[in-house]
Amino acid sequence: MLTVLPYETLGDAVNALFYLMHKGIGDPLVTQLAQDIARNADPIVAVHNWVRKNVHYTPDPGNDEFFTSPVRIAKNFYAGLSLQEDCDGMALAVAGFLGSLEYRTRIVLVGYEIGDISHAYAEVYLPIQNTWLGVDPTSPYPVGFEIPPIERVVVG
Repeated sequence: MLTVLPYETLGDAVNALFYLMHKGIGDPLVTQLAQDIARNADPIVAVHNWVRKNVHYTPDPGNDEFFTSPVRIAKNFYAGLSLQEDCDGMALAVAGFLGSLEYRTRIVLVGYEIGDISHAYAEVYLPIQNTWLGVDPTSPYPVGFEIPPIERVVVG
């Protein structure tokens, strides 16, 4: 189900995100959904667009932080349930789906004010270009667009 914990530190949240991301990578149901999404399309763009279209952005309530594994997202999708996540849930979905398609992925936590981590998105490694590409389905911009943050923490 959901992972709901009182994260005492940013490190606790990073560890939870890392665990949930890797729990999804290679899971048979996550892999099947990722393959279905990417069939006959550029996998990175297809996953980005699928998450943007099918996972409805819903902020976490109050000051609580809820993380949902890519496994739960895949199970909910195949069960016909509504998919609702905030930015970190969408980042976990992207990282889990693309990781299951053999891409190297990570989650990036960013802040646009000093001391304030307020957003999360996934990155995928492009070995030929030797660079990381931002994949943020919460943004209205295409794959690769990033607003330069003031604070940045990499998970993965």
